[in-house]
Amino acid sequence: MARIYGVVTLIVLSTYFFAGFFLHPLFLVKDVREKIRAIGGTVSVLARVLAPPVKPIVSGVGGCPVGVPTGLLDWADDENSLSYDIDRDGAPLSTGVILSEYADATAVPGQTYSYVVTAFGPMGPGFEISDPISVTLPASCAVNPVPTITVQTFAGRNIAHEAQPYATTDRNPRFSGITNLLHARIDIVLESGSEKVFATIFANDNGYFSWSYGGKLEYDRYTVSLRATDPGDASLFATSDFRIRIESEADDHKTARTIVVLTDTESERPREGGSSFDFSVRLPEGEFYVDEWYDPYRSLPYFGSYRTFDGTRADGGRCAHRWIRPDV
Repeated sequence: MARIYGVVTLIVLSTYFFAGFFLHPLFLVKDVREKIRAIGGTVSVLARVLAPPVKPIVSGVGGCPVGVPTGLLDWADDENSLSYDIDRDGAPLSTGVILSEYADATAVPGQTYSYVVTAFGPMGPGFEISDPISVTLPASCAVNPVPTITVQTFAGRNIAHEAQPYATTDRNPRFSGITNLLHARIDIVLESGSEKVFATIFANDNGYFSWSYGGKLEYDRYTVSLRATDPGDASLFATSDFRIRIESEADDHKTARTIVVLTDTESERPREGGSSFDFSVRLPEGEFYVDEWYDPYRSLPYFGSYRTFDGTRADGGRCAHRWIRPDV
């Protein structure tokens, strides 16, 4: 063992010798001086002396944070308190609580209880007991409704039975609706291929809301996105989207579309001479069409480009419908 210590000492001295030879003759003196100064220096250690816990000042209220009647207790944080015990009506309710709040969901709804909070410090430097506080729990908790939002009118008309897109020549159309989130915040996004509009309004006491752009929209198709958010709980919200079309007066008088219908039912007897009848009705898009009913043995006339689909007549017979749009 002594031989090992001797070898280590020789290596250390050799290192200092070569360092002094190649670096500077005073290298060894300077290094030894710094080590002695470090050993003789004063080492300071900062320590915080813990004081006894502060007496908890407890506030309490009854509520329904998770849908059940709950007693909610709260008090200020204290760096000298590591844990808390809570008594209800003089009996232990919970021990070792590390947060400065507590939710009592085990009490009977509608009852009033007295709570006391005891604060404990580390390694037993002391404890403090709060004054009793009375809390009355709600008798019941209302079930949160499933949020909804519905658009009822657009451009002054009810759209409950209209197909989208809802068309109008009014470049500043107003729409209205209703939500079951009273006083809800209504966020609106109106977007076309070249334009995007943002707006925020609020529903009234009944959940009703109404909005118009306030300017002139372009002649284009738009998607309107609505989001209703409960003012007291952001997790309760409802969304709705619908499409509109702003068209000019000229668009409102386009060339008519023609619908040709061929019946293939036995209930429809061929009329003499292969005769037909027709009638015109107004389309939701603001255009006209002609509906002609033909004999099953008569060939269809050609009107232009068309697409076919299956349908059912009012009397139960099946029909082959052809939408024909003349080339203009």
